[in-house]
Amino acid sequence: MSNVYASIRRDFGTDESGARHCADRLLKIRARLSPLRERKCDATLLLATWNIRDFDSNKFGYGPRRKESFYYIAEMISCFDLVAVQEINRDLRPWEKVMAILGREWDYIATDTTEGSGGNGERMVFVYNKEKVWFRKIAGEIVLPEGQQIVAKSKKKRTDEGDPDEVEEKQLQFARSPFLVAFQSGWFRFSLCTAHLYYGAASGPALERRIAEIQKLVEFFAERQDDASKQEKDRHGVVENYIILGDFNVVSPEHKTMAALKSNGFEVPDAIDGDKVRQLGDHFYDQIAVRVNDARFKVLGGGILHMYEDVFTDDDLALYADVIPAVDPEKDTAFKANTPEGIYRKWRTWQMSDHHPLWIEVATDYSDHYLSEIVGEPVPTP
Repeated sequence: MSNVYASIRRDFGTDESGARHCADRLLKIRARLSPLRERKCDATLLLATWNIRDFDSNKFGYGPRRKESFYYIAEMISCFDLVAVQEINRDLRPWEKVMAILGREWDYIATDTTEGSGGNGERMVFVYNKEKVWFRKIAGEIVLPEGQQIVAKSKKKRTDEGDPDEVEEKQLQFARSPFLVAFQSGWFRFSLCTAHLYYGAASGPALERRIAEIQKLVEFFAERQDDASKQEKDRHGVVENYIILGDFNVVSPEHKTMAALKSNGFEVPDAIDGDKVRQLGDHFYDQIAVRVNDARFKVLGGGILHMYEDVFTDDDLALYADVIPAVDPEKDTAFKANTPEGIYRKWRTWQMSDHHPLWIEVATDYSDHYLSEIVGEPVPTP
């Protein structure tokens, strides 16, 4: 089924020009993404991750999302079968608008918000097409056991007697608890963990904490998979497959953050590894990594969906001049935009996102393999 476009007339009411503009941009998205949509079939899973910036609190002062933005977001999500979404806020009413547009064959599973300054009041969500994916009734947030927590270093607060350069260590959980859910699509059974890991700063103890969070996450799942008990194996003796995806704040393919993600047996699928699907200027924060022991597993392709080719384009500044802030609300002067063009490019990231959806296509039909085993013929290789 397609998205529920019938609500466009109702949502825009007497604003006929707004409805026409929204419909026109949806047609452009659909035309550009038709090759991706045509990949959807019963034999594969289109799996994506998307940090959908601050959805949708307006706590940064760039204005709430416009009616049209909900339709564009839903259109892009609907190109996939299962999407891990980060930065959903406590109020789920904006997210329910997206779900209403997606239609009744879509469902979602969300975390509670993570409290504290590091948690930023965010939820993480898995949204999935029930005709392709089913929930295996297992879900939970990852909590590190005692003795395996993240070691974070910081300077002690200066006192009259204390050494101002003295460093103290703290044992911490993840700033935002990673979220694991067990799914199945076709023959492929897997546990999917989404994360929005600590950023902090680009150097020093904060960067070391970021690397430590990535390292602890992959270690946690590697140990679990390697020590799988008999009860955790399926009837073919295959242990649980793990896929981790989300915003890992990876700096670059050569950086220690990526080395941490690719440790302990985790691999980034070749189709999206390095800069293969990235354009000049794209960051590497968002990643998908797999640790799969099933020989039938195969990644068929992957890519990045660039949002601003059809909506909120560089040429659209004049269309939104009346709603863009006259002055950049940014509090940090180092990042403050001082031109209408710069403010517009920042403003649109609170309409869509400052992250682009990253995706892979996974083969999920193992029928030939299974039938070949029964008749005793050579088993097809992926």
